[in-house]
Amino acid sequence: MIRFFSKLRQRLLTDNKVSKYLLYAIGEILLVVIGILIALQIDNWNEDRKKAGKERKLLQQIEQDLMESRNTFERLLLSNNIFRKSGAYILKELDSNLIVSDSLLFWIRVSKSENDFNPVDTGYQAMLNSGTSEFKNDSLRVVLSNYFEHILPMVKTRNDKLLAIQWNHLNPFMLKHFKEERILSRESMFYNEVVTVPRSYPDLALNDTYANILHLKNERIELNITRLRQTQEALEQLIVLVQTEINRSRAP
Repeated sequence: MIRFFSKLRQRLLTDNKVSKYLLYAIGEILLVVIGILIALQIDNWNEDRKKAGKERKLLQQIEQDLMESRNTFERLLLSNNIFRKSGAYILKELDSNLIVSDSLLFWIRVSKSENDFNPVDTGYQAMLNSGTSEFKNDSLRVVLSNYFEHILPMVKTRNDKLLAIQWNHLNPFMLKHFKEERILSRESMFYNEVVTVPRSYPDLALNDTYANILHLKNERIELNITRLRQTQEALEQLIVLVQTEINRSRAP
């Protein structure tokens, strides 16, 4: 093709057909320009495709984080509801002069349990490290930032406040007023197990400090449950947004 155009140019010059040569030259320049524009368009298309692939990969990592958060929130809600039931049962027994029973021993054991919360944000951190310019959807980027920078830290803060009540108040009290004891009664569901029991049932029933700690803990649990449910709603909406964006990035 190049040889053809070269011979045509030489023939036009030899035949002294200047006007036709000028038209040819202009046409040749236009072909070169069009070729450059096409090449640039292909480069831009390839670059856009690479960016879309990178964005999709980041979104998929974020989606995995959100799915893990969904499972974590479900576990937190379940455990908080169990902790609340534990506190309510023991408080009721305290008002009833603390009758010894397997149920009481069971809920005392539950009251010693605790749940830590560590936010999962691997995909979001990868997004920050790659540069937020990778995301075309500005509104999604803002929602993600709000969730990972504000909502998740607040969930952790609220859970840490519950743990603080456990560590700073309930655990020290139980260390002083409870003991570990092996149950020897064959009628008990805890037969031959070591369980936590009050050192003195009558004294514990009259101890306002224990009841106050349980009330404080249950109030914090109630607040955490309410906030967790609100966070779950926000999380479900965010999952839909991320999945929609993933599907959009797959479109040709």
